[in-house]
Amino acid sequence: MFNDLHARDITSYAVPNNFIDTTFRKSFISSVEGDLEHIMVLAELLKDLRSKARTLYLTSLDLKDAFGSLSHDLVKYVLKHIHAPQPGIS
Repeated sequence: MFNDLHARDITSYAVPNNFIDTTFRKSFISSVEGDLEHIMVLAELLKDLRSKARTLYLTSLDLKDAFGSLSHDLVKYVLKHIHAPQPGIS
């Protein structure tokens, strides 16, 4: 159960059912250019700070494996709990 479920499958179910708020969460959502939006916001912030001769302290986090320690059983439980469609079942 859920072994062949992909991110696009989860997204296509979770977004219309309001499990993901795309006004905040933008990564991995194909219809949203989240990276571009974040870059534009940062560019405008830097432009504003330069014009006012202000200092910006910026921290960047590498979340490459942010969910590596997340239990697969927990993911399966949540998917079942929200009635996510199973692969191959329409």
